[in-house]
Amino acid sequence: MITTKEIVKAVNAKLKAGLPDLKIKSTDIRKNVEPGSLYVEYPLPMFDGTEDLRHEAGTIRICYFPADEYNYRIEFADMQKKLSELFFGSLKVAEHFTIPINELEFEQSDGVLLISFDYETWQYVTETGDDMEHIEVGTDMDQIGGQNGTTKYSG
Repeated sequence: MITTKEIVKAVNAKLKAGLPDLKIKSTDIRKNVEPGSLYVEYPLPMFDGTEDLRHEAGTIRICYFPADEYNYRIEFADMQKKLSELFFGSLKVAEHFTIPINELEFEQSDGVLLISFDYETWQYVTETGDDMEHIEVGTDMDQIGGQNGTTKYSG
């Protein structure tokens, strides 16, 4: 089963591969801001579903801090294009697990370029425990014909 941690790793790997010259930060944004770097933020996702089917939905945000904090208009346009090319369409998380990304949202705030996109996964829950080898079931003796009100099944 794919975890949130694996989704975040896939985002960071895609950024490292597509923008190898930039530093990527994922810790405290207030302490690690460097000109010409990226900060990846992943607020806690929402989980729901059933015992057999798990649904996860969340948003990934990437902040780009320009190399020149006073003259960044062209730099933002170039970075927006690069990030669009990296993330629009899909995010491959594992060999057989890809998340479609149908919409990228860009905004500029306080001299920082922000990109955000939502993701959603639906996964079947697989049993991770040992197979049942022995079950005792209390039953009505008249219907089963067992002894002492208990029928034993062994595997």
